[in-house]
Parts: sequence; C-alpha cells; structure tokens
Amino acid sequence: MTGLSGAPVVAVLERVGVQSVLKTDAISGGSLRIELAAQAGDRLSLMPIESGVLPTAAIALEDPIAGSSASYLVISHPSFIPSLGSFVLAKQQQGFTVKVVDVEAIYRFYSGGVIDPAAIQFAIGRAQSTLGTTHVLLVGGDTYDYQNVLGVNSVSFIPTNYRRSGPIIAFMPSDAVYADTDSDGKPNVAIGRWPVRTTAELNAIIAKTLTYQSTKKALFISDRSLNGVSYASEAVLMSAQLSKDWNVNQLSLDSYATDQAATARADIVNALSQGVSLFSYYGHSSPASWSREGLITASQVSGGLFSPVNQSFATLQLGCWGTYFVEPTSTTVAHSMLLMPKGAALVLGATGLTEARNDIALANGVLPRIATESFGLALMHTQQSIADAGINAADVVLGGTLLGDPSLK
Repeated sequence: MTGLSGAPVVAVLERVGVQSVLKTDAISGGSLRIELAAQAGDRLSLMPIESGVLPTAAIALEDPIAGSSASYLVISHPSFIPSLGSFVLAKQQQGFTVKVVDVEAIYRFYSGGVIDPAAIQFAIGRAQSTLGTTHVLLVGGDTYDYQNVLGVNSVSFIPTNYRRSGPIIAFMPSDAVYADTDSDGKPNVAIGRWPVRTTAELNAIIAKTLTYQSTKKALFISDRSLNGVSYASEAVLMSAQLSKDWNVNQLSLDSYATDQAATARADIVNALSQGVSLFSYYGHSSPASWSREGLITASQVSGGLFSPVNQSFATLQLGCWGTYFVEPTSTTVAHSMLLMPKGAALVLGATGLTEARNDIALANGVLPRIATESFGLALMHTQQSIADAGINAADVVLGGTLLGDPSLK
C-alpha cells in the first residue's frame, strides 16, 4: 500500500467476523507491505496506532443468521424493525419460526460493512441451509437512483439485483436472484418484498396482510382486444386454472366504448366491494397505468379509488411492469395498491417488459397452485417449472416478483 502519511498505522485482518492484528513491516517512504495467505471474504483495514499502543483485542462479530431454526426469515431495514411485532406474532401463531434480521448486520458480517446485494443473497443461502428457511420477506423499498443522481432523495432501504431480461431491458429489478441460493438460475425459497418507505406505509400493509382472507371470489379484468389479440379470451382460460369452488367474475374493456373507461372503473370497484379476494388484470400496462386507456392508474389509486372496498385482496397483474418497485420519482400502480390503507395485500407480477406467452405461463402455473400453496411457494414452483422447460422467459423467471407476504395463502 502506497501513499500513506500521518500517524503510524497497523493492519487489521477481518476473517469470518473476527478481527486480528497483523504483524506488519514499518512504513517506509509512505509505503507498507503486507504478506498473508488470503481467503475469500477477507477484509483488510489500516488503523492508526494511538499513543503508541497497538490494538490487541480480537473483536468477534455475531453472525446474524446464527441460530437453531427459522422457517420464516425477515430481512428489514432498521427503520422498520420496531413496527414488525404484530406481524411476527401472527406468523408464529401460524406455525412459523420467525427470525428478524437487520440488513445492516448482514452487511457488517458478510461484506465488511459494504452495502452489497451479494451479502443478502449469501445470508439467505445460509438461512436456507442451516435454519431450514422456506419463506423470506424483505422489508423496505428500493430505488434505482441509490446515489441520488436525480437529487430527489429517494432511499434504497433494501437493494435489489439487476439483470437483463431481453434485447430491450438491460437492468430489470430482480429479487428472484436472492432466492436462487445455489446459482442455478431458479429460486429455492419463496421471497417477497414490502416496498415501504415510511412507517405509515408499513402499518397499512401489515393491517391488510393480517386481515386478508380467501373468500373464493375472483375478479378477472382484461384489456381491450388489439391487433387480433383477445385478452378477454385468455383471461377466461386463465381463470379456469382455479379450483372449481371459486366464484369467478369476468370484466373486459371490450364490453365498453373507447371513452367509457371511467364506467368500467366504477364497475371494477363495485365488483371488488362484493368481497373479492383475488383480483387479476391481463393486458397492456406501464408502471403508472393499467391499459392504454387509463383503466386504473397510480394517481387514481392514491386518490382513494379503493376506499369503498373493505376486503383486502391479492392481485395478479399480468402484463408489463406490474411489480416495478424501484422508480425514484413517482409512485407506481403496485405501490399505490399496496401502501394505501384500502386495497391490495399482495401484488404478484413482473418488473419489466413481458412476452404474452410468458404472462400466460406465469398465470397457468400460479393459479392452480394457490389451492394448496402460499403465493410465494406458488410463484417459486412456477418459476422452477418454466426454467426447467427451457423456455426463454427471464422476464418472469427473474422478473417475476411478489410484493407482499410470501406466506400469504
């Protein structure tokens, strides 16, 4: 190491959470040479020698994943941990053993304090192999502007990974990478995220999660037919994947004139007010709008669109950008549905552009599985099946994302 100046220093090696002082050669001409047998994960630091006294005590950092068992792992930004008590108790009453981990403790132990998604992935892998973890919840929103280049002060509470989904999208947000604990391109645990930015938003989504109940009533809505593609017909086929005891209602923009989106919207809210527990949309979409006619927009939801709806519902959004959660300058439809006091307890969809055939594969995999599995496991097993089939479907295998409690049934 060159360019040293000032007070004398000593080299300190941190290995597997234990710090130890290395014997070093003296600084000569501003340079220090250290030789050691390095191991993966080593972190080397220089510390000043204060008052001529070398630091001699080894400091042990606690592995945040240590413990006996944890079927449910919650990784949270420290801002939100104090508000998680009611949710943790509810999961314990459902039979889960729950472990809540501060994401900053993961950084300290696994990446030397550096904010690094790889540390989170490694921690989840350890939890699966040593604690028997099956479900993982990330508590905290994210932004692609984590260095505040835009100057809007959006905060990355829990970072995500970015992957190419095809020739157009090179940086698709992907929490599914965290769930791929053996790096084979497929998830191995059920993972979800609460993209919250404030305690009020967290309290709202906890309340909706804890009151969610399946009524076996579903509402499938679909975009207007375009270029010979009938989204309504596909939605009917998708809904047939549910078990026979479901009461399914269909609503298509094809049934309304092109200037009647407001009427269709009112009919959707009225249908949801009848106690629907599964709400699905299939068609064109952007982060801020469902359909090119503005059938449901983020601003409408944030303005109280679902205020008349007392039953929280799970949403299956089949189309582009359904669960995009890293937008720094505005609130998306998914964010609005989750974070308002009334609306969705969970949104399942994809974070980038999607191919229609892959939207259909996602629906046909998830819908029959929710009869017996949590939403998180249904998504995980569907992504595994799609990947095993050899289909080029990174848009839903890596981009398929659950914003909500992955253990919700």
